[in-house]
Amino acid sequence: FIEMLDAVALLEQSKAFTTQDSKQLKKWFSKLTDWMLASPQGKEEAASANNHSVAYDAQIIAFALYTGNKKLAQEIINDFPQKRIFPQIAPDGRQPQRTLAFHYSQYNLTHFIDIMLMAKNLGIKLDDITSTDGRNFYKAMDFLASYVGKGLSEWPYQQISGWESSIQNFCKD
Repeated sequence: FIEMLDAVALLEQSKAFTTQDSKQLKKWFSKLTDWMLASPQGKEEAASANNHSVAYDAQIIAFALYTGNKKLAQEIINDFPQKRIFPQIAPDGRQPQRTLAFHYSQYNLTHFIDIMLMAKNLGIKLDDITSTDGRNFYKAMDFLASYVGKGLSEWPYQQISGWESSIQNFCKD
């Protein structure tokens, strides 16, 4: 729904998308946000130590901004470096690995970018924040970029399928 909200911003300028439509959609996203924050499923995603938690944060921020809850968005953004960037990126740029290690690392960084762009719109710069031991977004990007143009055999972690498509998605981002 994050990208969909960009389209909604365009629709809201149309006479076909009424004020009532806007109010109803904001009400729906507000309820979804409340559910994500309070439900066992939402709490589980928020507590995970991988790309799920970053995707969760990106959604909460986007939905909060859309519904006018700037305070919630800022809270998530302000906690983001300590809560997500530093624990999920090693000093050399590696990220926690799974069976599709490159894919999940690339996918995780896609949500980092989403969050950094939303933060930038609030006047908060996250992209260059670095931990005392060197963990940051650019190290993670550089780590993955070093494998572009290389074969799966050179990737040191498990990647059970989708090597080429994962590389293409990384280059697209």
